Amino acid sequence: MSEIISYIKNLNLSIEFLEKLLLSAIIFAFFYIGSSIFSRIIVKIFNRQDKGMSKKKICEHPLYTPVRYFFICLGIYLAIINLGIPQDIFDIVSKLFRVSIIWFIALAIANMITPNSQIFAKINKNVKFTKKDKATTLLYKIIRGLIYLVAIVIIIAELGYDINGLIAGLGVGGLAISLAAQDTLKNLIAGIVMIFDKPFIVGDWIETPNIEGIVEDITFRSTRIRTFKDSIITVPNSTISNDMLTNWSKMEKRRINFELVATFDTPLKNICNAINKIKEMLENHPNIHKEPIYVNFSDISDNGQNILIYFYIDRTDYSSYLAIKENVNYKIMQILKQEKVDLAYNTQTIYIAK
Repeated sequence: MSEIISYIKNLNLSIEFLEKLLLSAIIFAFFYIGSSIFSRIIVKIFNRQDKGMSKKKICEHPLYTPVRYFFICLGIYLAIINLGIPQDIFDIVSKLFRVSIIWFIALAIANMITPNSQIFAKINKNVKFTKKDKATTLLYKIIRGLIYLVAIVIIIAELGYDINGLIAGLGVGGLAISLAAQDTLKNLIAGIVMIFDKPFIVGDWIETPNIEGIVEDITFRSTRIRTFKDSIITVPNSTISNDMLTNWSKMEKRRINFELVATFDTPLKNICNAINKIKEMLENHPNIHKEPIYVNFSDISDNGQNILIYFYIDRTDYSSYLAIKENVNYKIMQILKQEKVDLAYNTQTIYIAK
Protein backbone atom coordinates (compact mmCIF):
# COMPACT_ATOMS: atom_id res chain seq x y z
CA MET A 1 0.00 0.00 0.00
CA SER A 2 2.82 2.39 0.89
CA GLU A 3 4.45 1.66 -2.46
CA ILE A 4 1.27 2.68 -4.31
CA ILE A 5 1.04 5.94 -2.34
CA SER A 6 4.70 6.75 -3.02
CA TYR A 7 4.14 5.98 -6.73
CA ILE A 8 1.22 8.39 -6.89
CA LYS A 9 3.28 11.08 -5.13
CA ASN A 10 6.03 10.62 -7.70
CA LEU A 11 3.46 11.41 -10.41
CA ASN A 12 2.94 14.79 -8.79
CA LEU A 13 -0.84 14.29 -8.76
CA SER A 14 -2.61 16.59 -6.39
CA ILE A 15 -5.48 15.48 -4.21
CA GLU A 16 -7.72 17.94 -6.03
CA PHE A 17 -6.92 16.33 -9.40
CA LEU A 18 -7.54 12.86 -8.00
CA GLU A 19 -10.91 14.01 -6.71
CA LYS A 20 -11.76 15.36 -10.17
CA LEU A 21 -10.57 12.12 -11.76
CA LEU A 22 -12.73 10.08 -9.39
CA LEU A 23 -15.74 12.32 -10.04
CA SER A 24 -15.18 12.05 -13.82
CA ALA A 25 -15.11 8.28 -13.52
CA ILE A 26 -18.36 8.36 -11.55
CA ILE A 27 -19.96 10.66 -14.16
CA PHE A 28 -18.91 8.35 -17.02
CA ALA A 29 -20.07 5.24 -15.15
CA PHE A 30 -23.43 6.90 -14.39
CA PHE A 31 -24.11 7.75 -18.04
CA TYR A 32 -22.71 4.42 -19.33
CA ILE A 33 -24.87 2.34 -17.00
CA GLY A 34 -27.86 4.66 -17.30
CA SER A 35 -27.66 4.94 -21.11
CA SER A 36 -29.79 1.84 -21.63
CA ILE A 37 -32.37 3.06 -19.08
CA PHE A 38 -32.55 6.55 -20.64
CA SER A 39 -32.84 5.01 -24.11
CA ARG A 40 -35.76 2.81 -23.07
CA ILE A 41 -37.57 5.80 -21.55
CA ILE A 42 -37.16 7.84 -24.75
CA VAL A 43 -38.31 4.91 -26.93
CA LYS A 44 -41.41 4.51 -24.76
CA ILE A 45 -42.13 8.24 -25.04
CA PHE A 46 -42.01 7.99 -28.85
CA ASN A 47 -44.25 4.89 -28.77
CA ARG A 48 -46.93 5.82 -26.26
CA GLN A 49 -49.56 3.93 -28.23
CA ASP A 50 -47.67 0.66 -27.70
CA LYS A 51 -47.72 0.44 -23.90
CA GLY A 52 -46.89 -3.27 -23.76
CA MET A 53 -43.49 -3.10 -25.50
CA SER A 54 -41.17 -5.88 -24.36
CA LYS A 55 -37.54 -5.26 -23.48
CA LYS A 56 -36.41 -7.06 -26.63
CA LYS A 57 -38.73 -4.97 -28.80
CA ILE A 58 -37.45 -1.76 -27.20
CA CYS A 59 -33.82 -2.75 -27.85
CA GLU A 60 -34.69 -3.46 -31.53
CA HIS A 61 -36.31 -0.04 -31.95
CA PRO A 62 -34.53 2.24 -34.50
CA LEU A 63 -34.01 4.99 -31.88
CA TYR A 64 -32.56 2.79 -29.14
CA THR A 65 -28.96 2.37 -30.35
CA PRO A 66 -28.33 6.01 -31.48
CA VAL A 67 -29.82 7.39 -28.24
CA ARG A 68 -27.75 5.00 -26.11
CA TYR A 69 -24.53 5.98 -27.91
CA PHE A 70 -25.45 9.65 -27.43
CA PHE A 71 -25.69 9.26 -23.65
CA ILE A 72 -22.39 7.37 -23.55
CA CYS A 73 -20.70 10.19 -25.52
CA LEU A 74 -22.38 12.74 -23.26
CA GLY A 75 -20.90 10.94 -20.24
CA ILE A 76 -17.42 11.01 -21.81
CA TYR A 77 -17.79 14.71 -22.67
CA LEU A 78 -18.92 15.73 -19.17
CA ALA A 79 -16.22 13.58 -17.57
CA ILE A 80 -13.49 15.27 -19.64
CA ILE A 81 -14.88 18.76 -18.90
CA ASN A 82 -14.82 17.98 -15.18
CA LEU A 83 -11.07 17.40 -15.36
CA GLY A 84 -10.47 21.07 -16.17
CA ILE A 85 -8.54 20.47 -19.37
CA PRO A 86 -6.77 23.35 -21.24
CA GLN A 87 -8.84 25.51 -23.57
CA ASP A 88 -7.28 24.22 -26.83
CA ILE A 89 -7.99 20.61 -25.89
CA PHE A 90 -11.46 21.60 -24.69
CA ASP A 91 -12.20 23.12 -28.12
CA ILE A 92 -11.21 19.88 -29.85
CA VAL A 93 -13.30 17.76 -27.48
CA SER A 94 -16.32 20.06 -27.90
CA LYS A 95 -16.02 19.89 -31.68
CA LEU A 96 -15.85 16.09 -31.62
CA PHE A 97 -18.85 15.99 -29.32
CA ARG A 98 -20.90 18.17 -31.70
CA VAL A 99 -19.85 15.98 -34.63
CA SER A 100 -20.99 12.86 -32.75
CA ILE A 101 -24.38 14.49 -32.00
CA ILE A 102 -24.87 15.31 -35.71
CA TRP A 103 -24.02 11.74 -36.69
CA PHE A 104 -26.27 10.16 -34.06
CA ILE A 105 -29.19 12.36 -35.15
CA ALA A 106 -28.62 11.33 -38.78
CA LEU A 107 -28.37 7.68 -37.72
CA ALA A 108 -31.61 7.91 -35.73
CA ILE A 109 -33.52 9.52 -38.63
CA ALA A 110 -32.11 7.02 -41.14
CA ASN A 111 -33.02 4.09 -38.89
CA MET A 112 -36.58 5.41 -38.64
CA ILE A 113 -36.93 5.23 -42.44
CA THR A 114 -37.49 1.60 -43.40
CA PRO A 115 -40.20 -0.07 -45.54
CA ASN A 116 -41.96 -1.15 -42.32
CA SER A 117 -41.61 2.13 -40.39
CA GLN A 118 -44.47 4.51 -39.61
CA ILE A 119 -42.83 7.30 -41.61
CA PHE A 120 -42.56 5.15 -44.72
CA ALA A 121 -46.09 3.83 -44.17
CA LYS A 122 -47.36 7.40 -44.67
CA ILE A 123 -45.32 7.69 -47.87
CA ASN A 124 -46.76 4.36 -49.04
CA LYS A 125 -50.27 5.63 -48.32
CA ASN A 126 -49.78 8.76 -50.42
CA VAL A 127 -47.84 7.17 -53.28
CA LYS A 128 -49.77 3.87 -53.07
CA PHE A 129 -46.80 1.52 -52.90
CA THR A 130 -47.18 -2.11 -51.93
CA LYS A 131 -45.03 -4.01 -49.44
CA LYS A 132 -44.00 -6.49 -52.17
CA ASP A 133 -42.91 -3.67 -54.46
CA LYS A 134 -39.09 -3.70 -54.57
CA ALA A 135 -39.19 -0.15 -55.88
CA THR A 136 -39.97 0.90 -52.31
CA THR A 137 -36.57 -0.47 -51.26
CA LEU A 138 -34.95 1.70 -53.91
CA LEU A 139 -36.78 4.79 -52.63
CA TYR A 140 -35.93 4.34 -48.96
CA LYS A 141 -32.26 3.66 -49.81
CA ILE A 142 -32.15 6.94 -51.74
CA ILE A 143 -33.72 8.81 -48.80
CA ARG A 144 -31.29 7.25 -46.30
CA GLY A 145 -28.36 8.09 -48.60
CA LEU A 146 -29.46 11.73 -48.78
CA ILE A 147 -29.74 11.88 -44.96
CA TYR A 148 -26.17 10.60 -44.54
CA LEU A 149 -24.94 12.96 -47.28
CA VAL A 150 -26.46 15.99 -45.54
CA ALA A 151 -24.97 14.85 -42.21
CA ILE A 152 -21.49 14.50 -43.77
CA VAL A 153 -21.71 18.02 -45.28
CA ILE A 154 -22.74 19.47 -41.88
CA ILE A 155 -19.90 17.59 -40.16
CA ILE A 156 -17.38 18.93 -42.70
CA ALA A 157 -18.63 22.46 -42.02
CA GLU A 158 -18.41 21.83 -38.25
CA LEU A 159 -14.78 20.75 -38.62
CA GLY A 160 -13.99 24.13 -40.13
CA TYR A 161 -13.66 23.32 -43.81
CA ASP A 162 -14.95 25.72 -46.48
CA ILE A 163 -18.20 24.25 -47.75
CA ASN A 164 -18.47 26.70 -50.66
CA GLY A 165 -15.14 25.62 -52.07
CA LEU A 166 -16.03 21.98 -51.55
CA ILE A 167 -19.39 22.38 -53.30
CA ALA A 168 -17.74 24.23 -56.19
CA GLY A 169 -15.18 21.46 -56.50
CA LEU A 170 -17.88 18.83 -56.38
CA GLY A 171 -19.79 20.77 -59.04
CA VAL A 172 -16.87 20.66 -61.48
CA GLY A 173 -16.12 17.07 -60.61
CA GLY A 174 -19.78 16.17 -60.82
CA LEU A 175 -20.01 17.68 -64.30
CA ALA A 176 -17.07 15.57 -65.46
CA ILE A 177 -18.54 12.44 -63.90
CA SER A 178 -21.99 13.12 -65.35
CA LEU A 179 -20.52 13.51 -68.85
CA ALA A 180 -18.64 10.24 -68.43
CA ALA A 181 -21.62 8.38 -67.01
CA GLN A 182 -24.61 9.78 -68.85
CA ASP A 183 -26.16 6.36 -69.44
CA THR A 184 -25.86 5.42 -65.78
CA LEU A 185 -27.48 8.70 -64.72
CA LYS A 186 -30.27 8.22 -67.26
CA ASN A 187 -30.95 4.75 -65.89
CA LEU A 188 -30.90 6.03 -62.30
CA ILE A 189 -33.33 8.86 -63.09
CA ALA A 190 -35.54 6.45 -65.03
CA GLY A 191 -35.52 4.11 -62.03
CA ILE A 192 -36.65 6.93 -59.72
CA VAL A 193 -39.40 7.93 -62.19
CA MET A 194 -40.55 4.30 -62.34
CA ILE A 195 -40.93 4.31 -58.55
CA PHE A 196 -43.51 7.09 -58.64
CA ASP A 197 -45.10 6.24 -61.99
CA LYS A 198 -45.28 2.52 -61.07
CA PRO A 199 -45.86 1.06 -64.56
CA PHE A 200 -45.11 -2.38 -63.10
CA ILE A 201 -43.87 -4.18 -59.98
CA VAL A 202 -41.96 -7.39 -59.36
CA GLY A 203 -44.04 -10.36 -60.53
CA ASP A 204 -45.91 -8.47 -63.29
CA TRP A 205 -46.20 -9.82 -66.83
CA ILE A 206 -45.08 -7.02 -69.15
CA GLU A 207 -44.53 -6.63 -72.88
CA THR A 208 -42.55 -4.06 -74.88
CA PRO A 209 -41.86 -3.96 -78.63
CA ASN A 210 -38.68 -5.96 -78.02
CA ILE A 211 -39.29 -8.11 -74.95
CA GLU A 212 -42.00 -9.97 -73.04
CA GLY A 213 -41.84 -11.76 -69.70
CA ILE A 214 -42.18 -11.63 -65.91
CA VAL A 215 -40.41 -8.89 -63.91
CA GLU A 216 -38.03 -10.51 -61.40
CA ASP A 217 -36.11 -7.53 -60.02
CA ILE A 218 -35.89 -3.73 -60.24
CA THR A 219 -32.57 -2.09 -59.34
CA PHE A 220 -31.07 1.40 -59.56
CA ARG A 221 -29.72 0.77 -63.06
CA SER A 222 -31.79 -1.94 -64.68
CA THR A 223 -34.78 -4.26 -64.60
CA ARG A 224 -34.43 -8.04 -64.85
CA ILE A 225 -37.11 -9.88 -66.81
CA ARG A 226 -37.57 -13.65 -67.16
CA THR A 227 -38.84 -14.43 -70.65
CA PHE A 228 -41.25 -17.25 -71.49
CA LYS A 229 -38.25 -19.15 -72.88
CA ASP A 230 -37.00 -19.19 -69.25
CA SER A 231 -34.06 -16.87 -69.92
CA ILE A 232 -33.15 -13.73 -67.98
CA ILE A 233 -32.86 -10.42 -69.84
CA THR A 234 -31.44 -7.33 -68.12
CA VAL A 235 -32.94 -4.15 -69.59
CA PRO A 236 -31.60 -0.64 -68.73
CA ASN A 237 -34.26 1.42 -66.96
CA SER A 238 -33.92 4.26 -69.48
CA THR A 239 -34.71 1.85 -72.32
CA ILE A 240 -37.74 0.28 -70.70
CA SER A 241 -39.13 3.64 -69.59
CA ASN A 242 -38.92 5.07 -73.13
CA ASP A 243 -40.57 2.08 -74.84
CA MET A 244 -44.30 1.53 -75.18
CA LEU A 245 -45.14 -0.93 -72.42
CA THR A 246 -48.13 -3.20 -71.87
CA ASN A 247 -48.67 -4.55 -68.36
CA TRP A 248 -50.81 -7.64 -68.85
CA SER A 249 -50.97 -8.24 -65.09
CA LYS A 250 -53.15 -5.13 -64.74
CA MET A 251 -55.96 -6.77 -66.71
CA GLU A 252 -59.18 -7.07 -64.73
CA LYS A 253 -60.70 -9.37 -67.33
CA ARG A 254 -59.53 -11.13 -70.48
CA ARG A 255 -61.16 -10.96 -73.90
CA ILE A 256 -61.95 -13.89 -76.16
CA ASN A 257 -63.28 -13.29 -79.66
CA PHE A 258 -63.40 -15.37 -82.81
CA GLU A 259 -65.62 -16.13 -85.80
CA LEU A 260 -67.30 -19.36 -86.83
CA VAL A 261 -68.13 -19.90 -90.53
CA ALA A 262 -71.21 -22.03 -91.24
CA THR A 263 -71.69 -23.56 -94.68
CA PHE A 264 -74.03 -21.90 -97.18
CA ASP A 265 -76.40 -24.85 -97.15
CA THR A 266 -77.02 -24.53 -93.37
CA PRO A 267 -80.62 -23.32 -92.84
CA LEU A 268 -80.93 -19.84 -91.33
CA LYS A 269 -83.28 -21.25 -88.66
CA ASN A 270 -80.50 -23.56 -87.42
CA ILE A 271 -78.01 -20.70 -87.34
CA CYS A 272 -80.46 -18.49 -85.42
CA ASN A 273 -81.14 -21.26 -82.85
CA ALA A 274 -77.40 -21.89 -82.44
CA ILE A 275 -76.73 -18.16 -81.90
CA ASN A 276 -79.44 -17.92 -79.20
CA LYS A 277 -78.21 -21.03 -77.38
CA ILE A 278 -74.55 -19.96 -77.51
CA LYS A 279 -75.47 -16.53 -76.11
CA GLU A 280 -77.57 -18.11 -73.34
CA MET A 281 -74.71 -20.49 -72.48
CA LEU A 282 -72.24 -17.58 -72.23
CA GLU A 283 -74.61 -15.51 -70.07
CA ASN A 284 -75.00 -18.40 -67.60
CA HIS A 285 -71.34 -19.40 -67.52
CA PRO A 286 -69.81 -18.73 -64.01
CA ASN A 287 -66.49 -17.42 -65.37
CA ILE A 288 -67.79 -15.05 -68.04
CA HIS A 289 -68.70 -11.39 -67.52
CA LYS A 290 -72.35 -10.64 -68.27
CA GLU A 291 -71.47 -7.58 -70.33
CA PRO A 292 -70.45 -7.25 -73.04
CA ILE A 293 -71.42 -10.53 -74.75
CA TYR A 294 -71.88 -10.51 -78.51
CA VAL A 295 -73.05 -13.49 -80.54
CA ASN A 296 -74.26 -12.33 -83.94
CA PHE A 297 -74.65 -13.30 -87.57
CA SER A 298 -71.95 -10.84 -88.56
CA ASP A 299 -71.13 -11.36 -92.21
CA ILE A 300 -71.48 -13.38 -95.41
CA SER A 301 -68.04 -14.34 -96.63
CA ASP A 302 -66.71 -16.23 -99.61
CA ASN A 303 -66.68 -19.46 -97.60
CA GLY A 304 -70.03 -19.24 -95.76
CA GLN A 305 -72.08 -17.50 -93.09
CA ASN A 306 -70.00 -15.85 -90.33
CA ILE A 307 -71.01 -15.97 -86.65
CA LEU A 308 -69.14 -13.50 -84.39
CA ILE A 309 -68.54 -14.59 -80.78
CA TYR A 310 -67.15 -11.91 -78.41
CA PHE A 311 -66.97 -12.02 -74.58
CA TYR A 312 -64.73 -11.54 -71.51
CA ILE A 313 -63.68 -14.02 -68.82
CA ASP A 314 -62.95 -13.14 -65.18
CA ARG A 315 -59.53 -14.82 -65.02
CA THR A 316 -56.33 -13.22 -66.31
CA ASP A 317 -53.67 -15.90 -65.76
CA TYR A 318 -52.82 -17.92 -68.84
CA SER A 319 -53.63 -21.41 -67.50
CA SER A 320 -57.12 -20.36 -66.35
CA TYR A 321 -57.66 -18.54 -69.65
CA LEU A 322 -56.90 -21.71 -71.62
CA ALA A 323 -59.06 -23.90 -69.35
CA ILE A 324 -62.12 -21.60 -69.60
CA LYS A 325 -61.68 -21.14 -73.34
CA GLU A 326 -61.48 -24.93 -73.79
CA ASN A 327 -64.65 -25.40 -71.74
CA VAL A 328 -66.51 -22.79 -73.81
CA ASN A 329 -65.30 -24.37 -77.06
CA TYR A 330 -66.65 -27.77 -76.01
CA LYS A 331 -70.05 -26.28 -75.21
CA ILE A 332 -70.17 -24.35 -78.51
CA MET A 333 -69.32 -27.49 -80.49
CA GLN A 334 -72.10 -29.40 -78.69
CA ILE A 335 -74.62 -26.66 -79.54
CA LEU A 336 -73.55 -26.62 -83.20
CA LYS A 337 -73.93 -30.38 -83.35
CA GLN A 338 -77.38 -30.25 -81.72
CA GLU A 339 -78.58 -27.55 -84.14
CA LYS A 340 -76.97 -29.29 -87.14
CA VAL A 341 -74.78 -26.33 -88.02
CA ASP A 342 -71.84 -27.48 -90.15
CA LEU A 343 -68.68 -25.40 -90.21
CA ALA A 344 -67.21 -24.45 -93.57
CA TYR A 345 -63.67 -25.13 -94.64
CA ASN A 346 -61.49 -22.55 -96.30
CA THR A 347 -61.90 -23.70 -99.89
CA GLN A 348 -61.22 -22.23 -103.28
CA THR A 349 -62.89 -23.18 -106.56
CA ILE A 350 -60.87 -22.97 -109.78
CA TYR A 351 -62.59 -22.83 -113.15
CA ILE A 352 -60.60 -23.99 -116.18
CA ALA A 353 -61.69 -22.62 -119.55
CA LYS A 354 -62.02 -25.17 -122.37
